[in-house]
Amino acid sequence: MTGEAPASLPHTTTRLSRRNDRGVVTHQALLRDGTPVTVRRLEPADSTVLERFAAGLSFESWRLRFHGVTRTSGEALTGGVGGRPTVAVINGEIVGVATYVPLMEPDRAEMAVAVADDAQGLGLGTVLFEAVTSSSPCSA
Repeated sequence: MTGEAPASLPHTTTRLSRRNDRGVVTHQALLRDGTPVTVRRLEPADSTVLERFAAGLSFESWRLRFHGVTRTSGEALTGGVGGRPTVAVINGEIVGVATYVPLMEPDRAEMAVAVADDAQGLGLGTVLFEAVTSSSPCSA
């Protein structure tokens, strides 16, 4: 997942949306290097994979995501009560998590994104941002 972006793929591209065998809506996208990624809501069965993703984030990625807070569990990436986490998955592994948490005002939310260190710079954060904002009530 590293290297130069091919000239034919200057941006990430969403290819299709569908429901998986569990009825979860998934979005397929291509990253800048041509790697296919599936974007979907976090499911309860993802807890082990989420913890593996969180453990693989560098200190710098944790610092940027939490503004100086030290490393914690994968559950912290989900936004807590009211959080609506979306994950990016490549080959069965979570490589990114985006969460929005609605605030008291109906048209406001807090949003955060974490991307695996080796997937940074490929447009994955943009893919997650677009997925979260296009499906949130705050995007109207």
